[in-house]
Amino acid sequence: MGLIRKKPEIRWNVSLKNIKDLTKIQSILLKNASKYVKINGEILYSTCTITKDENEQIIEKFLNENTNFELVNISELVPIEFKNSLIDGTYLRLYPNINNTDGFFICKLKRLW
Repeated sequence: MGLIRKKPEIRWNVSLKNIKDLTKIQSILLKNASKYVKINGEILYSTCTITKDENEQIIEKFLNENTNFELVNISELVPIEFKNSLIDGTYLRLYPNINNTDGFFICKLKRLW
């Protein structure tokens, strides 16, 4: 969905099933990646979509199931022109019509123990 400005036909080809399938894949990828992170290591989770299903919901579920990880405040890392797209300092969501980029979601997770 994040590439819709470059590929407008996506609008006509995406379905709720597609989003659910992608959500499952994203969850599996994140869970698998987390197995290889050292203590104090970090994962940068980024998708080229803006749906909450593939982003916040996956992160919230992951954190509930993996209490050894936490969200990292990324506000210091975000360029000034994107600061208005930060959510609580931990999620960055970029929109084509606001940020003149493709649609993206970015957050950082840190392994505590």
